[in-house]
Amino acid sequence: MLEQLNGKKVLIKGNHDISPQKSKRYFQDIKDYKEIDDNGRKVVLCHYPIPYFKNYFYGWYHLYGHVHNSFEWHMMERVKYEMKALYDKECYMCNVGCMLSYMNYTPRTLEEIVVANSQITK
Repeated sequence: MLEQLNGKKVLIKGNHDISPQKSKRYFQDIKDYKEIDDNGRKVVLCHYPIPYFKNYFYGWYHLYGHVHNSFEWHMMERVKYEMKALYDKECYMCNVGCMLSYMNYTPRTLEEIVVANSQITK
């Protein structure tokens, strides 16, 4: 399946990923944590949710997985809610677990993820 995906692929390692040695040929980069710029939007990528990720208070985004659709995800949504309610500051953490209905096991752009998450939290 990885061979069928277009573009440059980066693996953000999680707890169930195959050995980096076995997957090296499919990915441009393999990291535990990575910061990127997506058309002017700064993004923190990590398999695990980081409630107070780098520059969370300054409009950065954080894409994570690991928690599936579970009580941990709802805890992260609560953090986002409290940031807005208590400090009037948006916190852009987005669960991008592939099994979530808006992800549907399909690669998504940052814009698609942001739009879907704004609908989830309303």
